Amino acid sequence: MIVRFFFTLLLFLSVSLNAVEPQWLRLEYTMSDSLKMAVSYYPPRGEPRGALLILHDRGGEGVWYRDFAGELQARGLAVLLPDLRGHGSSRIEGRRALPEFEVPRICEDLQSPLDLLRSQDGLQDSNWSILAVGESAATGLRLLETEESLDRLFLLSPLGCDSLSPSLPASSRVMMISCEEDEEALQSQTKLYLSLPPDQRRMDFLPCRSRGRSLLLSRDSLRERIRDWFLE
Repeated sequence: MIVRFFFTLLLFLSVSLNAVEPQWLRLEYTMSDSLKMAVSYYPPRGEPRGALLILHDRGGEGVWYRDFAGELQARGLAVLLPDLRGHGSSRIEGRRALPEFEVPRICEDLQSPLDLLRSQDGLQDSNWSILAVGESAATGLRLLETEESLDRLFLLSPLGCDSLSPSLPASSRVMMISCEEDEEALQSQTKLYLSLPPDQRRMDFLPCRSRGRSLLLSRDSLRERIRDWFLE
């Protein structure tokens, strides 16, 4: 287990005369295996109303969700957008292939960004949630099991959940949404739904055939639904 993380903080603030432009911090954490993990942090605008960790799918990167992060920031949510190991800017020099989604290692990587949230005024006692896309579903479930600060998980087109039987804290809530024509995600989502207690689960299907990021960014109503659920 890694006890201490060394990190370099790179600060990029978007500067604009328009007060509603998103602002973010660009962070870089150096892990024990020399991985440099890139994370974008969007501090809440105004009174903090909670925090959200967005986990991209395999082959993705955090920057894909920056517009959505800006929308959430404007509603008072703090948002973390990490590039998971082997993706985006989070790479070990000389390694090109995408690694397997090793859930324990990814959860370990995310401890330092989560510690950042814990250090921010107004966020210590607020509602913390996760949005996990595609194959990041298992990581989201593990974090919900082990991190006391996290109590809500929204799974978008969840994959790889067929054999999972998570044991979540009683206060945890999981919402799952997939497209009706995405058979792989539907099967994974349905099996996970059946493994959870009735008071912890909600599930819906949308009349579409897209998945993950494409589904989120193409539907204003879905983004609004996600925002409202996290802010309930």
